[in-house]
Amino acid sequence: GIYVHHLQDFDIAFFGELLFQIRAATGSSGTLDFTASFDDVECQEQKIQVTDTWTEFVLPMATACAGLERFNKFRLQNRSPHFVFYMDDIHFSPPPSVDWE
Repeated sequence: GIYVHHLQDFDIAFFGELLFQIRAATGSSGTLDFTASFDDVECQEQKIQVTDTWTEFVLPMATACAGLERFNKFRLQNRSPHFVFYMDDIHFSPPPSVDWE
């Protein structure tokens, strides 16, 4: 798995979605458990089905982290038979309600 801890925390009201691309090695697939958290308080765990085709994963933070105002880390755990996976283009986006103009 992978564990990402950011020194700065993120406001869920402003960073509404966590997005990334993910795929398994050619010919592989499996399930990853994804959890975002703030300090020791975890958001609702999400299951990610990973195949050998690049797929965008979008986590709506307000839904997955109901009750939390901020988050500063996330983890992907490989609980199925272990497989190699790749992540790319990890970024945050504002929720649809944020008007930039």
